[in-house]
Amino acid sequence: MLNILRIISGLAAFLLIAYYTITLDDRYMIYMQSFATIMFSILAIAEFKESDKKTAALYTILAALFLFKAVH
Repeated sequence: MLNILRIISGLAAFLLIAYYTITLDDRYMIYMQSFATIMFSILAIAEFKESDKKTAALYTILAALFLFKAVH
């Protein structure tokens, strides 16, 4: 399950980054940061359920950083 989440989130992130690189539109940067927040939050929950607390904490910190960056 966790590997499927990683693959889906990786592909979606790649597509968003590729689209932003092609268009160079700043509003897509906000979409990427919001997506990264959601992605890392889902991965943190999945890691926590699989009893990997350190990786879950890392994903939670990354989600908080991307959320802070998207808001400011």
